[in-house]
Amino acid sequence: RYHFGGVEILSEAIALICLILGSSLLTAAVVAFSSQRSIVLRIFLGLSLLFGAFPLGFFVVALAVEKNFGDSMFRELFLLPGWQETAIIMGIVVLVIYGTWLFLALGSSRIAPPSENHSTRKRLIYLAFTVINAAIGWFICLAVDKDAVFWCLVPGTILTIFAGIDLMTEEMPHFPTVMMPFVEKRSLRAFASLLSPGWASGVLCYSLLAVITWSMAIAYATQYTSSIEEGLSIFSLFLTAAVVPVCIRINKTNPFANWWAVQWALIAAGILLSIFTSVMRASGLGVIGIFIPTTAFFGAMSSHYSSHDEMFVAAAIIGFFWLLAACVYAVSTHSDTYRQLLAEATLLHQTEKHAQQPLNTEH
Repeated sequence: RYHFGGVEILSEAIALICLILGSSLLTAAVVAFSSQRSIVLRIFLGLSLLFGAFPLGFFVVALAVEKNFGDSMFRELFLLPGWQETAIIMGIVVLVIYGTWLFLALGSSRIAPPSENHSTRKRLIYLAFTVINAAIGWFICLAVDKDAVFWCLVPGTILTIFAGIDLMTEEMPHFPTVMMPFVEKRSLRAFASLLSPGWASGVLCYSLLAVITWSMAIAYATQYTSSIEEGLSIFSLFLTAAVVPVCIRINKTNPFANWWAVQWALIAAGILLSIFTSVMRASGLGVIGIFIPTTAFFGAMSSHYSSHDEMFVAAAIIGFFWLLAACVYAVSTHSDTYRQLLAEATLLHQTEKHAQQPLNTEH
């Protein structure tokens, strides 16, 4: 290619940068999944990354080899104002860096000793990123272009779901040392129910992240005079589907494996429902799927086209009750655990202070 000419330096450089960013994200995901004890789960999740690797490979090859593809993409990009070009490029880089850190944080927290608290810092970063992303989305939607909000809403929803996988699959803490940050820093104690390690507080933290992310869809809806309940319901279903494994337990010893097992089982059930309604020509039976957010997509799509909106809205309302049920279940089953650990951490902290006082006096 270099000998015969026709090489576009810009396309080559962009393709190389995309390859580096995409590879870093996939490598971080491999590191995160390799922290799991189950070999079968590690192999399965590793193979599932091929669904992300293949599109990345095709995009890089098309950008580097197909001149028309690169020219058309750059032409559309350069037609935008300069600040929009910069915002899109920087936004993609920031999202990839954040996604890479998210996967690495997920893996490192699983490998770390259970007596260490790696969750509080992670959750503060999750909350900060989600709030900043939502604020940018609201500003873009209300002040710039309402359709451009999807640049924040779509990746924000995906990253929020992955953060939820991390938060809601943490093992419950058994050592009081994990509560030391809330004893040493009194300002954090009021937020212990959101920032403490363990899946129970993770459900509450994820619920807050989901509401903040979904608020961008509300901002988009406020810019339309017509009804767009279907769009709002779809984003709501994506976010509420992540909490279903909290209420359905197939694997009671490994929350991470349980999350994936439940979701894939429900996806398989949804596919079977779609096949059944198609073969039997009974589209009305698709209503069965709306009672679980994961299967609601299949149930709505297998029904008659005119009832899509109503089914999505009904499924979104039911999904809200799944989220509420997960929060109630988490609080009711493990609130005493956190109170006991906090009391033990407070006693341990006081004991350490008393033990240090003679040394300080003698000194």
